[in-house]
Amino acid sequence: MSRTPEPSTEWRKRSPLAVGLWKSKAMWSLPRSLRRPRRLRRGIFTRSSHVGVLESPRPLPAVPHAGASPSSGGIPGHWLGRRPPDLRLGSRLRSVTIGEMVGRGLLVAALCVLISSAGSAGAASPGVRACGSPVQTGALPVWARAGFHPPTQRIPHVLGRSRAIVAILWANPLEAPPPVDHNNKILWVSRHPVNSITNLQISAQRIRGGRLLGKPVQRRVKGGPGPSIINLPSVGCWRLQLHWAGRKDSLDLRYSPRR
Repeated sequence: MSRTPEPSTEWRKRSPLAVGLWKSKAMWSLPRSLRRPRRLRRGIFTRSSHVGVLESPRPLPAVPHAGASPSSGGIPGHWLGRRPPDLRLGSRLRSVTIGEMVGRGLLVAALCVLISSAGSAGAASPGVRACGSPVQTGALPVWARAGFHPPTQRIPHVLGRSRAIVAILWANPLEAPPPVDHNNKILWVSRHPVNSITNLQISAQRIRGGRLLGKPVQRRVKGGPGPSIINLPSVGCWRLQLHWAGRKDSLDLRYSPRR
């Protein structure tokens, strides 16, 4: 039995469809000596350089196969009548092993995790300013000096952003958890007189670099602005939203580790 010669390189260039058919399952029914090398199994279609469409497949040469007949041009009978795969523009058929698919999936998943973690770590909450309201160690505002002698003495205090209230710190720094030898005492002084009995409502939330952390905690000073002990759960910068007698203000307090 004479052996059909191997098609030339020119045939491979002009008949990409036939080269792609070698990748189908039918190829493996041929003897190993008649199979083409793996490196020659390229894509089925090529992109036209002047009209931008897929080129029509060219006639197939005679392919030696046990089920082929001379009238079919050497193509096995179970291949006749089949349409070529419907590939998208510019795509090409390529063998991808399960290991390659799994590796690419893991790489994409790792990149997504890195991007999301980096975005969540650096993203600031909209409309939230970084920790401010530094502790001032000079004289109190004029409207908060009542009862202090001399009135110009230097006392640590934090002024509200709207300058409607001041927090006078009898304990500086404030500590979390609360210290054992003293309390986190804060004297609240309102700029405007409070004519009715009301409570000072405090909503405190920890912030870091313009990002809100966790849920707010609630504190209350009975009777309105005055002496209080304000303990907060953890160290860091806390943003306090203050409401009393129809007025409101806000400030930031830093709590340090217990010494």
